[in-house]
Amino acid sequence: MKEVLVEVFVPTINKTYDIYIPIQFPLFKIKKMIGKSVSELSMGQYAWDNEVILCNREDGSILNINLSAIELDIKDGARLMLI
Repeated sequence: MKEVLVEVFVPTINKTYDIYIPIQFPLFKIKKMIGKSVSELSMGQYAWDNEVILCNREDGSILNINLSAIELDIKDGARLMLI
């Protein structure tokens, strides 16, 4: 399984995490994986909620959760935001 390392900023707790994501999965699965990882890494500071939105941190655009990371051209070093 091919993965890329992305930086995920979580404004609600003002923290950033580096997380590996699989590029072939649809973003709705990746979003859930990221949310659960952040919840664990933050030791419960962040409470996972399925209603969060995954955005491109560079331009603020909301990412289409029905497309895969590869279709969205998410590469190593991509900067995302979980809001």
